[in-house]
Amino acid sequence: MLDNATDRAASPFLAGGARERREALAYWTPARIKAVGKSVDLGPTGPKAKPWRGTALKTVGRLFFVNANGADTWCTATAVQSANRSAVMTAAHCVRRGSSPGNTHLLMVFAPGYSKGEMPYGAFAVRTALTPRAGENDSTDDLSTLVIDADRRGRKLTEVVGGQDIAFHRPVGATISSFGYSATRPQRGEELLHCVGTAKKQGAQQAIPAT
Repeated sequence: MLDNATDRAASPFLAGGARERREALAYWTPARIKAVGKSVDLGPTGPKAKPWRGTALKTVGRLFFVNANGADTWCTATAVQSANRSAVMTAAHCVRRGSSPGNTHLLMVFAPGYSKGEMPYGAFAVRTALTPRAGENDSTDDLSTLVIDADRRGRKLTEVVGGQDIAFHRPVGATISSFGYSATRPQRGEELLHCVGTAKKQGAQQAIPAT
């Protein structure tokens, strides 16, 4: 059994060389993106989740990838402040299969500000992903940091869209806002949804109760 310090250490992997990252950008065509939204159905959107109608959130986007089963799919990810101006946060399960070292996802591309087929800030290929070893081995600490390539014009991610601040060790029970490209219908990942509520402890995470 791993000790606690080792268990929480980051486990990185490369998303591919330069050629593979170019292939990832070419792979995610408008037609493929439209099709992937129809391939996952998690039921009706819950009553607390509403389409976001405020100022456009440039930092939040869809992360497209081919999962360890070979299926096209997506997650939500967020550009964050970092020294390299190229960091994105998402869930570990959006990067690799939990409790299965070596089963990593492929052809990962981040589209900040995605909305109904539009990618107003372009798409950025994922260069490197880091997850806690606890997520890799035990499906806990469901968190990942991605390092993103510059865009086709050589601009780094947060130079284009900015980045959210990160906070650690916040107490549970605050009112929080959550954003995501849910696979629920009718949106099926095409619109950014948000909900607001009081955070409750849910395992090692904070979450807004569905009801």
